[in-house]
Amino acid sequence: LSLPAEQHCVVRDRWPVPFSACGRNSQVGAKCVPPSAFLESFDMTNQINAFVASLEHDEPAPLATPMLRAVWHGLRGDWDKAHELAQAQDDEEGARVHAWLHRIEGDLGNAEYWYQRARLSARRDDTRDEGLEIAQSLIRSITGS
Repeated sequence: LSLPAEQHCVVRDRWPVPFSACGRNSQVGAKCVPPSAFLESFDMTNQINAFVASLEHDEPAPLATPMLRAVWHGLRGDWDKAHELAQAQDDEEGARVHAWLHRIEGDLGNAEYWYQRARLSARRDDTRDEGLEIAQSLIRSITGS
């Protein structure tokens, strides 16, 4: 994982934002930490909660990988941006996100193809739940938790 060198401002258990975006008068509870310390400081529950909270922001977290950004955009309803990111990654992780996006779109035949490429069984449950499960899996792969 390649992390940016810029310090990040972590406000309580929220996803980090670049310190420069925090402003000089940081919110109460904010602290400046190097990116690696951020990843080590949150357990899995806090990380997924921080990811869900980041859905309320205008931009995904700066530490998010392309597939985590694709899920972020997909959960926010920006299917085109999410699909663009998923198409750019030609591996099982990208195929999993791609399959999920085609389920959201309602193209179940195309979703089935991508699930096969991801070596997964097709899903038929709630797409939001699946998106959050994918995000959790991606966060786990980033942090090694």
